[in-house]
Amino acid sequence: ARAELSKRMEFDGVCVVTVSHAPVNAMSSVVLQRLMETMREVQKDEAVRAVVLQGDGGKFVAGADIKEMEKGPAPNSTFDRPLNLFDPLE
Repeated sequence: ARAELSKRMEFDGVCVVTVSHAPVNAMSSVVLQRLMETMREVQKDEAVRAVVLQGDGGKFVAGADIKEMEKGPAPNSTFDRPLNLFDPLE
């Protein structure tokens, strides 16, 4: 399944980020990388006051992508280092 991320601005500086990685919005290395990039973008946008993270299709996030993990980590994988996804927002 293709992993996608969308970002839209709502009212009063609320940015809604949606994870879409069917069927259960698993956190693959691609999803995590895109989330980190999105958080950096949001941090630079002075209009953003809050971020809402949601999953597509009535599911939030199932957790790590087990199928990807079974293959073993790729070189320089997101899973090889500590994940500080929300650091840019501090």
